[in-house]
Amino acid sequence: MRDPMRSRGYQSTAFSVAIFLIVFATLSGCFNIPPPSIVVSGVPLSSDGVKELCIRINQRAGEIENLRALYNVNLVHALGKDYFRYAVVAKAPDALRVDLLPTQGAFSLGIFSANASGAQMIDIPNKQVVISTNPDQMIQKLFGDLSVGKDDVMALLTGRVPSSTCSLESPPVVNFDPTLGRYFLESYRGIGKIKEIWEINSQSALLEGLLVYDRSGDNAGVEGRVDNLGEMDLPQHIGVVEFGTGAKADLDRKQAKVNTELKEALFDIQIPEGFEVVQADKE
Repeated sequence: MRDPMRSRGYQSTAFSVAIFLIVFATLSGCFNIPPPSIVVSGVPLSSDGVKELCIRINQRAGEIENLRALYNVNLVHALGKDYFRYAVVAKAPDALRVDLLPTQGAFSLGIFSANASGAQMIDIPNKQVVISTNPDQMIQKLFGDLSVGKDDVMALLTGRVPSSTCSLESPPVVNFDPTLGRYFLESYRGIGKIKEIWEINSQSALLEGLLVYDRSGDNAGVEGRVDNLGEMDLPQHIGVVEFGTGAKADLDRKQAKVNTELKEALFDIQIPEGFEVVQADKE
């Protein structure tokens, strides 16, 4: 078993996946890449049915005001396997912090934080800080320019479909498969209109899985699935596959606190003295 503390080179590699847990840019090579498990089926839902689903999605999304959780991570990629932990703090609607931790010890190897005003990534071993005014842009850079957004990450952590996917003013296209008991909601995120398919449990209106397409909209990019719901219907397991390289990650939640008081300082991290600062927004 390899630990992030064992080599400085791996520390940098591991931190480059500090949110979504897949080595998109640095660990290439295809192996045993499965097809997406999310396949749209069923029949189009009526306009009234879509509106009713949107109301349910918004209600469920409002149940989680904030989350603090610890995850054990098992990352399988072309070069082997790695194990580490993530300490996550998320606060609705747009604040997110993830600390990369070794398998033993409580010190951070790196920190990613984002809120409405921007994002920063602190690479502690290499004494470097990357900052951006665009959180989604930062996350995409972390994942080899794949079209992953902050809302996608928070949805998998909480098991809730974001309210932004289901506007009553502009209802999405939804299919309903009564045999599977699933809704399939199609949404488009951001300026680039990134296509996403949300698989939703028809009984609970909770997230089952998310398929994010690449920028062309023709090919699957990333798929995440959640299961083993625990307290507050939070996922105890999250599985992620990146289809370009076949890299896979499993997150098993070990601790969680929901809707507790959080200090804003958790998301306002001061840049350590002597660290190089890189502005990601610059061409």
